[in-house]
Amino acid sequence: MYLYVEVLSNTHPDFVTEIDTSWTLNVSEVFQYTLPALSDKEENDESEVYIRAVDNQPYPPFLNYNNYSRVLTFRPDSVWYADQKYQFAIVVKEKNSDTVKYDYYCSVKILGVEPEAQ
Repeated sequence: MYLYVEVLSNTHPDFVTEIDTSWTLNVSEVFQYTLPALSDKEENDESEVYIRAVDNQPYPPFLNYNNYSRVLTFRPDSVWYADQKYQFAIVVKEKNSDTVKYDYYCSVKILGVEPEAQ
């Protein structure tokens, strides 16, 4: 009797192009950022993306993520957000694994300036 073991690599899915991970916005400025498509070299599972808070860091309460369109929407609509820096992570992972994933650590700084009325 022989035992044959084939060891396969399994890397996390990744975006097909580089992503932005740092933004600077003004109070009351609405900004949308579309994440690029995902690719998984091994194609052995579905890829997914989600947003999470970073431990011991302020999370941006004005951030919304639409999973269907892969759009991050920033709406810092209060002067209370001015002169603050917020942190969050964009996580790319294989749907059926808790370990095959990668975190992109992101930051958004809100300036204390409201855009001029048009």
